[in-house]
Amino acid sequence: MGICNKTEVVQCEAPELDALRFEENRAVLVLLDHCRETKRQECHARLAVGFLLIASLAFFSFFRMTAQDNTLSSKHVDATLEHGFLEGQTDRRQDDKPRAHLTLASVCSPAVEVDRRMHTLAWEKDAGLAGIYTFEYNTANQALVVQQDGHYNVYLQITYRIPHDFNCSLPRKQLISTVVRRRLSYNLDTELMMIYESMACDGQNMKSVFSAGVYELEKGTWLMVNVSDPELVDRSNDMKTYFGAYLI
Repeated sequence: MGICNKTEVVQCEAPELDALRFEENRAVLVLLDHCRETKRQECHARLAVGFLLIASLAFFSFFRMTAQDNTLSSKHVDATLEHGFLEGQTDRRQDDKPRAHLTLASVCSPAVEVDRRMHTLAWEKDAGLAGIYTFEYNTANQALVVQQDGHYNVYLQITYRIPHDFNCSLPRKQLISTVVRRRLSYNLDTELMMIYESMACDGQNMKSVFSAGVYELEKGTWLMVNVSDPELVDRSNDMKTYFGAYLI
């Protein structure tokens, strides 16, 4: 009887253990499936965030490059824009301040020889981008004439171009450009700005040089631009070579 009872007890407990193990295994499988689904969702979320981050960086880079391009494209005309000589850009707050923006005159107005090295450039005062206000331009002497005492920002850009058939005596061509102040009351010429540049003579080359500075000028002062090689100065358009001043 004792052995029979023990066997019956084992036979009665075995189904319950199998059921318990089944439930445990099913719980483990459910947990594993839940973990897999959670990881899958996290992976998708990370991919979405990564995509948004890359798109944001790409948009920022494009916007920055566009802004830089716009800034670079406007640098060579900011002087004329600032002083209101481009159509529709007049700053009414500066209408009462002297300002002048001169562009290089056509080849019909040759430079005047100062000495064997330097020549005074002739300018255009009222065509294209050129214009003057409370200044005068002395055509006979190719000079911008100050009409009011004060501190002025004076600027100059010269663009040189060496053609293929230009005969250079040296491998590099030395170029000089200056802004000269002539004070009639002292009968004295002073170089306000001087630019030294050189270009290779191995073919067609082009180079622009720019200079600017603030100077105290009195009424009646003449401002002139002298260059060493006027035949190499680019006259192709108003953006290449210009000269001006404005009261600050």
